Amino acid sequence: MSAAWPLLKPGSQGAPVKALQRLLAHHGNAVDPDGVFGPETEEAVKSLQSGKGLASDGMVGEETWPATVVQVANGSDGEPVTAAQELLAAKASDLAADGIFGPETEQATREFQQEVGLAVDGIVGPHTWHGLLVANAG
Repeated sequence: MSAAWPLLKPGSQGAPVKALQRLLAHHGNAVDPDGVFGPETEEAVKSLQSGKGLASDGMVGEETWPATVVQVANGSDGEPVTAAQELLAAKASDLAADGIFGPETEQATREFQQEVGLAVDGIVGPHTWHGLLVANAG
């Protein structure tokens, strides 16, 4: 991974923030996935950071993203899948964000991985999360 993980902090907005909010919900820190990094999201980030033994600064960057993303693949479901689907859909896929990782999501993942030069395995692991977040970060 050559590019840095996107830095999200209070005031950030957009698809990466919405993905973060869905991932926070997966980790038990539910916030409204509205794509706006406000006080509720900041508190959820601090809670996740302290629970993972990270500096609890309320910002999501190089150390917090890897502790936040979870691998999803065919058969997975829930908020992390919805987050990945929304990021994939924003980058030229007509994928429905239904929270169920099926063949369509796997194909969209493979196409994205091919497009950005990642190993093509159809699994949204750390490298693919990174690529999706960077691609959607502005």
